[in-house]
Amino acid sequence: MQLKRLLLTTTSLCLLSLLPLPALAQDAGLTAAYNAYVEAQSGDDPDAKAAAEAAFLAECQRLGTPDLQQCIAIATGAATVEPPAPPAEEAAPPAEEPAPPAEEPAPPAEEPAPPAEQPAAPAEQPAAPAAEAPAAEQPAAPAEEAPAAEQPAEPAPAEQPAAPAEQPSPASDPALIAAFEAYVSAGSGGDANAKAAAEAAFLSECNRLGIQSLDECLALMGGAPAPAAPAEPATPTEPAQPGEAPPTDQSGQPLEVVPDQETPDAPAAPVLDSAKDAEGAGAEQPAPAQPPAAEVPPPATDAEAQTQAPPPAEEVEAAVATEGTRVDQLPAPEAPPAAQEAKKDGDRLIINIGIQINIFTPYKDRDRIGRGDEVYYEELDNGRYRQTVIRPDGTRVVTVWNRYGEIIRRVKVLPDGTRIILVFSPDDRRDDDWRDPGDDLPPFYLPIPVDDYVLYSERSDEDDIERFLSEPPLEKAARVYTVDEVKRSARIRDTVRRVEIGDLTFETGSAQLGRDQVGSLGKVAEAMKKILARNPGETFLIEGHTDAVGSDESNLVLSDERAGTIADLLTEFYDIPPENLTTQGYGERYLKVETDGAERANRRATVRRITSLVSGGQS
Repeated sequence: MQLKRLLLTTTSLCLLSLLPLPALAQDAGLTAAYNAYVEAQSGDDPDAKAAAEAAFLAECQRLGTPDLQQCIAIATGAATVEPPAPPAEEAAPPAEEPAPPAEEPAPPAEEPAPPAEQPAAPAEQPAAPAAEAPAAEQPAAPAEEAPAAEQPAEPAPAEQPAAPAEQPSPASDPALIAAFEAYVSAGSGGDANAKAAAEAAFLSECNRLGIQSLDECLALMGGAPAPAAPAEPATPTEPAQPGEAPPTDQSGQPLEVVPDQETPDAPAAPVLDSAKDAEGAGAEQPAPAQPPAAEVPPPATDAEAQTQAPPPAEEVEAAVATEGTRVDQLPAPEAPPAAQEAKKDGDRLIINIGIQINIFTPYKDRDRIGRGDEVYYEELDNGRYRQTVIRPDGTRVVTVWNRYGEIIRRVKVLPDGTRIILVFSPDDRRDDDWRDPGDDLPPFYLPIPVDDYVLYSERSDEDDIERFLSEPPLEKAARVYTVDEVKRSARIRDTVRRVEIGDLTFETGSAQLGRDQVGSLGKVAEAMKKILARNPGETFLIEGHTDAVGSDESNLVLSDERAGTIADLLTEFYDIPPENLTTQGYGERYLKVETDGAERANRRATVRRITSLVSGGQS
């Protein structure tokens, strides 16, 4: 019987190998993967090319054609049918024939169990005295002596248990994994055609596995939030010891609370970035004259945190409608006074100010906001330039930069004419020394516990993150700042709470996230969506940080790229509008754990809601 099955199987495989190659070329998964591969090869993104090739090759291997060139020929219909090599195929069965007889005794050994239980059932039906129970159980021992009688029934039970074990999760399908990675890579690039082709290839793989919805397939692969589960209470980062004051540095500033620290012997840094800067400069902040609890209480609302009234409607209209001169592209901006000796890294400027190294990108966020939509530029007066992005539904996003390429206005105009203010600095004049506006303010001392100031997303649920990010600043703003002023000033940023996306892990030296990391943004993204549903004029700052391994400059660039990657993923996977996000990298400047070695807690991304600092309010 075993030999007969083996011969039938071998014959079937030989017949399958004689199928015409055009039948393989019509495979939907292969066709979609090939189209995505061709589209990616025509672009300039090496990561998208590599990912698309891997997805196509996975499809080839699924169809038994591991050679890339041969598979291309099949997909294009250029391959010719080659007869299979009979000797190689026929040699395999004899070599495997001895194996089946060795396994034949195994099924009979497992068969007696069901018959042994059958006699027990009739014995239990009558309400017999307890003395009769042993007699009913005695036949169980002789039942094991009848393997020969059970042998004819061997095939059916032996095959039934194997069926459930042969159903792997669709998420482990190699072709689906490769197509998803190609989709993620294309989504983080700027080529709309490559992105569309990669999405089509990924959806084709999903359909092949019986998953019809793109969102459902993304959730399976960790690329989108799964259906909301019942919320669980947030786990505190560190339980507070009763009666124990939080640890502080010599100036009274509280220290970071770092869960799962890799280098336990390394000291924790101050929790405030401005205190980290003071410590790095060797300057000790004076101890506060009175305890922070005696200071003015923090604002209770965003309105209380703002010093200036919302900008007049005519100023908002001027930012949107003032006539300008059309230009094909934005020119190189003037170098800020502090950047005269700056080093260039692509579009970025690496600037040394005092002992600190900074990274500044003129016209920040312009490509991300305008990606895939109609865009035009205009020159305004005083060296200012304006970008207008027109979305398919008629929504316009208008951004104005000053002569240094810093954002000073950003207004979203809805199809019904409603103006939503995102950024509105009332005065675009600048100090010639490009100084930190926080230098005009006294040192900031945290008026709340550290656990109420820093939230770890992996230890919190979506509702906790929403409530946390919705909290107003801890200090009334002296004025409305430009986005770049907030990015440069640790003193000003310190007045708003921060969410640590601690469960994101970047590969060493890489700004790309693996497919298993994309889902880590889910809770933060959903919290952002809820906040934006209440106020579409919010602005979120995404900060990138590295550990101290590597040079200052390389870490600065790497952290800036990582912040950009997170912003791209929030938009591409979770539909967070790009105009509500801005990014900045800080390299190793703001370590949580003071160590020069590798430390996971220092390789992190942080989100702050800076709306009250950069907008005068809605109008």
